[in-house]
Amino acid sequence: MTLAIYLAGSIVGVGLMVALCYALFGARTVAIAADNAVARLACDVAGFQAGAIALSADGSSALVEDRRDGAIHLVVRRGDALVTRRLGKDLLNGAAIAHARLDLRLADFTLAEASLILPDPVTAQQWQQRLERAA
Repeated sequence: MTLAIYLAGSIVGVGLMVALCYALFGARTVAIAADNAVARLACDVAGFQAGAIALSADGSSALVEDRRDGAIHLVVRRGDALVTRRLGKDLLNGAAIAHARLDLRLADFTLAEASLILPDPVTAQQWQQRLERAA
């Protein structure tokens, strides 16, 4: 009986802390646009020069090419921050197309997969080919 009271009290306490954080800070997310993806990469990659960009229709991710060396970088939304990864042969395990969606499998336990909803299947196929060439 006492254990059940402690357990219930703990669950209520954690729930109250979560509710307080939500009330104070909200559930903010940032939508990825070309300018903030390029700005994030300029901070993360020395000498970065933006080339072609593919933005996901849901604002959750983007692919950005570096004009200097042809490398392709993934930018994903994580809460109110943006996270970047360089998609090379050591990180990219595969890229599959489902209609206009490009699904990426990554060798990164913190970011195992990402998806981009592109305007059309042709654009998805073009980016898949770019990724294959870069890897």
